[in-house]
Amino acid sequence: MPDVIQLGPVLVKMSVLAVAVAIVLAFAAVSLRLRRQPMRRRTVLETASSSLLVAFLVWKFSYALFYPAKVIAQPVVLLYFNGGDRGFWLALLAALAYLRVRARKGEVPALVWTDAIAIGGLTGWGAWHAFTWGVEGQEGAYYLQQTAIAIVFLLPVIRKGNRTADAASWLQLVAWFGVSQMYAGFFSPDYLPVAAGLSKAQVLYAFVSLLMVILAGRSQSVQEREKHGIDEPLERTPPARSWRWRQRNAILAVAALACLLGWGAFTQGTIPVRPATQTVGIQKGDLAPEIDLQTLEGKPLKLSDLRGKIVILNLWATWCPPCRAEMPDMQDFYEANKEKGVAILSVNLTSTEKSAQDVAAFVRDHGIAFPVVLDVDKQAARQYLAISIPTSYVIDSSGVIREKWIGPMDLAQMEKLVSAAE
Repeated sequence: MPDVIQLGPVLVKMSVLAVAVAIVLAFAAVSLRLRRQPMRRRTVLETASSSLLVAFLVWKFSYALFYPAKVIAQPVVLLYFNGGDRGFWLALLAALAYLRVRARKGEVPALVWTDAIAIGGLTGWGAWHAFTWGVEGQEGAYYLQQTAIAIVFLLPVIRKGNRTADAASWLQLVAWFGVSQMYAGFFSPDYLPVAAGLSKAQVLYAFVSLLMVILAGRSQSVQEREKHGIDEPLERTPPARSWRWRQRNAILAVAALACLLGWGAFTQGTIPVRPATQTVGIQKGDLAPEIDLQTLEGKPLKLSDLRGKIVILNLWATWCPPCRAEMPDMQDFYEANKEKGVAILSVNLTSTEKSAQDVAAFVRDHGIAFPVVLDVDKQAARQYLAISIPTSYVIDSSGVIREKWIGPMDLAQMEKLVSAAE
């Protein structure tokens, strides 16, 4: 499958298309769920649309919050960069805060909101991973697992919904979802253990799951007290069958967490994720095709000369606005990592330039210190299918492609991609 598709004159990244498909299907699922409640459906969909817009704006422009100096120096970067992972969490908080404010108006009951969020969220989660799995093929089996997880959790939500579920049920469902994500995290393409064989995401899911188990227990206790009278000692009241089942459910969730923690500590990151195919190509896991070009100074430089280092192979041109936007961050990344076994090989698509002198002037004016080679006869452009630029490949120390990124990268994105290739 291609990384980009052409819709008329516009090139659309498959990753962006996957997000769009997931959002559309999530809204369709919520609309179908509330089809018999037209007034509530309208309120929920309008609020969800507004919260999505709030989240996007916060995520997009939070880059200015994290890197104000770069935005002041080059305001155009706001068109190409976003807040990254930190911006995502900030956007999520902003969207939840907006939903909270709207929900407090009382137009829609809290359990209806919870049900709609669960239906839409799980549908979007499963759709995004299914679409990505279709793009990745067999190498993306992790995404198929996530699709299956979404379906498994959708079934009880559809069955119970806002008719019989209470707060404790929802909290336990979230706890089990966290457990499932801890398991799936071991097979993620981005799996990078940081503590006891667990990635940052797995540690977060473990914390959330334990918190949900505790909150579910407290919520159930409150419900039982309200049911039997606030002054009646709860320990003298025989627990209901549903409560005993939920207690066992909580114990099982904690036991599952303990098993996954033990598994992570035992494997300590030894689970193979993407083995190299030893086939020369431009897909993840392939051996990167050789590049043999000349630098601006006229010296020959091969990609294989950098074997033993992690390499960011960047294809670009001086006339390309997003290419120009990412160059300051690329230079900062190079300065910070050049002594750490990381290299940058910048391939200028010289066949699209007016002259090599323009490239030399750009490099000099922007203080670029990493190697820049000239692709005069489109050798690299053909080998690496540079349909849209900038396009970057992260190649590990063995010469295997580990990541591909279409579009400009900021400093945080470069650090994340290189870390995944170590």
